Amino acid sequence: MSVTVKIPHIFWQLIDGKKEISVKPGLLEDIFKEIKETYSELSNAILDENNHTKGSIMLFLDKKLISDPKKIDLYVKDNQILSLIIPMSGG
Repeated sequence: MSVTVKIPHIFWQLIDGKKEISVKPGLLEDIFKEIKETYSELSNAILDENNHTKGSIMLFLDKKLISDPKKIDLYVKDNQILSLIIPMSGG
């Protein structure tokens, strides 16, 4: 049983070049704790001191935007995909 966490390219170097990682299903708060314990460098890059995603990172659960990324009591089920997205702009 696992949740797939898709990681933006800019952070692949922090997790040995992986494009995604697997974590246990559970509350978003628990998933962030697992990331912090297993991938501390990635955690430092994406999470603030309160274990919330940093302002520039958007979260999607199965392609649906999590409109309040501080909603750490959200339950993520087995086989769901949690994507970390960094919005880009340009011209």
